[in-house]
Amino acid sequence: MNDDMCEEQGGAEAVFELPFPDDALASAVALSDGLRAALALHGVVFPSLRPDLASCVAVPARPLVELGRANPQAVVRLTRVLMRADVR
Repeated sequence: MNDDMCEEQGGAEAVFELPFPDDALASAVALSDGLRAALALHGVVFPSLRPDLASCVAVPARPLVELGRANPQAVVRLTRVLMRADVR
């Protein structure tokens, strides 16, 4: 996942582009993998993070990422990471 998938333009709401516009499942997998890798850099693990398959095969396809359930330690770590994040 690259940074230009979601950019702010002139104070407007972020513009978003799927990594694979013509492949909902590949997009959901790429987004899941990217989020998993970013979270791992901060010691945060969501074991059930995965693509939501039903959303990828729906008509029209609207790929979603299932964040799943998290234990209290993961929630605390994620909260700390987000609280330290540089807000643009």
